[in-house]
Amino acid sequence: MKNAPNVDSARSYFEHIATLGHEPRLARVQGDCEFEVEGTATWVLHVAHGDISVTEGPSTATPLAKLRCSEPMLVRLARGQDHENLFTAAIRGAVEIHGEIPFLGALQMLLPLPCVEDAPHAKRTSAP
Repeated sequence: MKNAPNVDSARSYFEHIATLGHEPRLARVQGDCEFEVEGTATWVLHVAHGDISVTEGPSTATPLAKLRCSEPMLVRLARGQDHENLFTAAIRGAVEIHGEIPFLGALQMLLPLPCVEDAPHAKRTSAP
């Protein structure tokens, strides 16, 4: 089993997500999810039939879903610590979620963060 990328902040999580490029398991998914990370920043995760991109700043359009949490909680989810997932964190009140629950369910595959090497079409940032 490969180790997940080192995630120590919200910024590092979204930087890793941006390197995925295309995720075939999200081929039927299209929409935006706005992540408000308390005390840090807001990022928008764009998914268009498996193509993934990230922008920093609030969404200019109405996103399908919004997620709000602390930075330590996002890092915990990104690392998969203690088998935490988006919905158990929401039930505990550690994460606020709004919007299309099926869309969030599809995005849950990105929490914990998949290994970049596992993504078949991942964008490489350096030469092999």
